[in-house]
Amino acid sequence: STRYLQQLSFNRAVAVKQYLINNSIAERRISCAGVGGNAPLVITKDPAEGLKNLRVEVTLVKKQ
Repeated sequence: STRYLQQLSFNRAVAVKQYLINNSIAERRISCAGVGGNAPLVITKDPAEGLKNLRVEVTLVKKQ
């Protein structure tokens, strides 16, 4: 369901954020969001291909 995918996505993003914080990245430098099924890489009915949509994206920005 959409609600389940949204919660799963959010929990995954929070877990990555916590990992970064635990490895000396300042929390103020990190933001996270779960997008659920709203931004798929691939649209398919093949479960194996659909796994590509279960991901975390990290964007690095130059420190100002």
